[in-house]
Amino acid sequence: MLGMAESPIFFMNIGWMTAYKGLKGDTITGGGGYVKEHGYGYEIFNFKPYRGRYYGYGRPSKDSIAVERLGAPEGALFVDGVLVVWVANSCVVGWYKNARVYRKLHSAPPGSKRTFRGHDCGYYVTAKESKLLEPGARLTMPVPRAREIDGGMGRYVWYPEGEQHRHFRRELLGFIRSDGTPRVENANRKPHGGHGWQVDPRRRKQIEAAAVREVMRYYGKELKYDVRDRQDDHCGWDLEAARDGVVLHLEVKGVAGTDVAVELTANEYKWMKKNRNSYRVCIVTKALSRTPVLSIYGYVPGSKRWEHHEDGSPIQIEPVWVQTARLHL
Repeated sequence: MLGMAESPIFFMNIGWMTAYKGLKGDTITGGGGYVKEHGYGYEIFNFKPYRGRYYGYGRPSKDSIAVERLGAPEGALFVDGVLVVWVANSCVVGWYKNARVYRKLHSAPPGSKRTFRGHDCGYYVTAKESKLLEPGARLTMPVPRAREIDGGMGRYVWYPEGEQHRHFRRELLGFIRSDGTPRVENANRKPHGGHGWQVDPRRRKQIEAAAVREVMRYYGKELKYDVRDRQDDHCGWDLEAARDGVVLHLEVKGVAGTDVAVELTANEYKWMKKNRNSYRVCIVTKALSRTPVLSIYGYVPGSKRWEHHEDGSPIQIEPVWVQTARLHL
């Protein structure tokens, strides 16, 4: 059995779910055209154990995995000792350690009840040890994508080979060794004198909820937009504001203190760039006070900067691993 540092690493893209134990009480979003067309994918059972093992699915290109790139001899049907990382919304959602990866799809084990709507939900990967991150913790480990950097993860699977990914592999292994806990220097980071990321999950939720309420109040009551909540859709923004045929995509960030210094997830940063003309970054400082302060930043084509909606001051954007971004004054 190989240690993690020596194990080949293999990434598979899947849809976003909470538990991956079936669709009873859960939903799946993303994951490609099959999920969009049929409303489910074989990955819905990826973290439902059967007789002490987990059976995982992610769709590879051309329905075949190049196990040779994971250390298997030419023509082998499978390879053992692989660290398999599951990715949804461009973030790590969980992993299998010391997994067996098959070249071709295998049928679900008899008696495992891995069926949905009469379809056998097969698998490419099996392992005894797995870890599924809580939804909030998944955003702390974004995955570099091919649309952003050369050699990044594509649509289906990824073999993070080469010197250009050495830093990311080291970060990933440290993340996994800590059981999915962000590094101390990341969790308590204070960019340019800011207050950093709020590590208390309950207080963080309170801050986020207060910020969303303030933005909904401003756009709904003051500006008379029709505001729709999209937080549970994982679409890359929190709210949509529509008025007179114009739809704005509002990403909301809350801060307990007074410093404008926040971070976007990989998915948020992607859509910020893709929908820059309609995207607004809404940062609420002093979010838990009686006098919250809302700062809205939108893209200005003339200056090619993201500027404050009132005074025109620009906000600095610092890409992190290319897939995330830190915004601060």
